[in-house]
Amino acid sequence: MSGSNSPRLRVSALGTSALMFEAPGELALETQQRIWSLAREVAGWSGVGEAVPGMNNLMLVMQVPPPDQRAWVALATSVQRLWHTIEPLPLLGRVIELDVVYGGDAGPHITDVADHTGLDVARIVALHSEPVYPVYALGSHPGYCYLGGMD
Repeated sequence: MSGSNSPRLRVSALGTSALMFEAPGELALETQQRIWSLAREVAGWSGVGEAVPGMNNLMLVMQVPPPDQRAWVALATSVQRLWHTIEPLPLLGRVIELDVVYGGDAGPHITDVADHTGLDVARIVALHSEPVYPVYALGSHPGYCYLGGMD
């Protein structure tokens, strides 16, 4: 995916001191691994206060707002150049198993899902519980995360 022919990141301003870089294309593990790699690299750049990877995106928060538009363009151009050469960063994590209750008082809508999909409850439970879902990004609240690997 890397190389000079890969599509450009979409860039947008977030307030006066941050930029959002959004990866092109569908959500995929390799793209997310490139986001992780990009975050790790730019976090050490001068003036960068924080590099926050999200789902198919990277937010760069500057320590001090850049002085003018040329500084923003230079930063965005540098990130774009790096995006075209950066290699995916496969991160090894750990498997965390969560107990899930399907049906009953804790999951009263499982039959609604079965009716909507035409699948029986056992098949829905299997489809939901069999995969190992990679965490693509941490969320904004403790314990909240964005998962990949879903159809």
